[in-house]
Amino acid sequence: MKTLKKAILTLACLAIIVSCKKNKGDDIFETGTTDLQVYVVDAANKTITGANVRIFESSADRDANTNPVKESATGEKGFAYFANLKQKIYYIRVSNSDGSKVALSSTQAPLKEKKQTSVTVTL
Repeated sequence: MKTLKKAILTLACLAIIVSCKKNKGDDIFETGTTDLQVYVVDAANKTITGANVRIFESSADRDANTNPVKESATGEKGFAYFANLKQKIYYIRVSNSDGSKVALSSTQAPLKEKKQTSVTVTL
C-alpha cells in the first residue's frame, strides 16, 4: 500500500511539474521554448506601457518597417514577449503609441534554443 501511495504521489508531482508555466511579468510563457523579451524604458529609465514592438529577420526590413515577424505592445511593466522563435538574430523596432518616437535595436546574437533572451530598449 505504501508503494502505491508513493507511486501516486510521484505521478501527481510529475504531472504538476510538466504542466507548470513560468510567469515573466506581464505574460505567461510555456517552458522550453525559444523566447525574446523586450523591455522598453524612457531616458529616465521608467517603463513605457503601450509601446509598439516589432521584430524582423533583417536590419533592412526593420529600417524600412516592412515584413515584421511578430508584433506586440508592452504591458503594464514595460515588457513585450515573443515566443517560439527561430535561433537567429532578430532586429527590433520600438515606437510609442502615436509613432512619433522610434528606437532601433537587435538581439546582438542568435537566440538560444529553449532559452529566453532579454533586450532593453530606450525610447
